[in-house]
Amino acid sequence: MGEQREGRFGASDTYDGRAGASLMQLLDLPRVEVYDSVTSTLDVAHALAESGAAAGTLVLAEHQTAGRGRGGRVWASAAGSGIWLAILERPREAAALETLSLRVGLRAARALDRWTATPVQLKWPNDLFVGGVKLAGVLIEARWKEEHLEWAAVGIGVNLLAPHGVPGATLRAGTSRVQVLAELIPALRSA
Repeated sequence: MGEQREGRFGASDTYDGRAGASLMQLLDLPRVEVYDSVTSTLDVAHALAESGAAAGTLVLAEHQTAGRGRGGRVWASAAGSGIWLAILERPREAAALETLSLRVGLRAARALDRWTATPVQLKWPNDLFVGGVKLAGVLIEARWKEEHLEWAAVGIGVNLLAPHGVPGATLRAGTSRVQVLAELIPALRSA
């Protein structure tokens, strides 16, 4: 797990011009971790959760070397080509997980609509499509201690550029990732 922290941005580095402290304030989150390159934002979120990170901790990465989707599928996440994030939540009730993917998908679709030419549609259980082509994926991973739910990491990848060699929808050209986060993060937290 030590490798996933290589390339971590320093205190003076930014995510699209915003320092971590500025993103924390803008998004009203207790912690924002920004990395140049990670295996997966979900891996980092799980490591942070294990060390006691609070609900609402956000992990952002420019690039994932082993991004993943449902069923172990690979999620292409080249540097600068999308929004790659995971947010840590600590649901009080395990039953909250039963419909979490659907709730996250529906809220994310509504939040992303303003940056797409046609409405974002949810394809059960975890894909967001525009015009019949995949725009984003949602992956939720939970960790348990015996029968007690410890945390859930909600991972989302959103295309700004179509993945190389794969048909993919994108947000409108010139879309600000920070503006998207300002809409998307509150939507995810409300799920």
